[in-house]
Amino acid sequence: MGYVKFWTTAAFAALMMALPARAEDKVAKIGVLAPLTGGTAADGNEMVNGAKLAVEEINAAGGVAGYKFEVVVGDTQNQSADAVTSAVERLVGDPDLNAVITGYASGSNFEIQTMAEQEMPYLIAASSSQTRDIIAPEPDKFPTVWSLTPSYDAYNTRPWCPF
Repeated sequence: MGYVKFWTTAAFAALMMALPARAEDKVAKIGVLAPLTGGTAADGNEMVNGAKLAVEEINAAGGVAGYKFEVVVGDTQNQSADAVTSAVERLVGDPDLNAVITGYASGSNFEIQTMAEQEMPYLIAASSSQTRDIIAPEPDKFPTVWSLTPSYDAYNTRPWCPF
């Protein structure tokens, strides 16, 4: 199983366990925030393709607990605050949306505050220190934020950065 497929499948399984879906629902909508235009469009398209592939395979296998998945996409473009905010607002404006995932949406992860306000599961693969700095002051306000990226704290060093 490939890296993207493994993590996408794991993410969907984790989100299903956290979904507050109603029994009469048959489809769980998963929002994908991704930069589909701009300088990081190649990354964003791979995020969306990975999510769609996982959904196709999960749905073909019968779904999870009687639910099928549907991917809806929000283009974060160049990850500017305006572009990310617009994409988040469009996704969470859908009353049938159940969760949001992203490889990255913004450079600062500010969007997790909006997702916490929505009380919606939000899975992000981003810098643990950025996420921690947002959540640490009031962790009880962020029960639905997940991060897959390991922290560099144990190494007593910072992540490599060319600039």
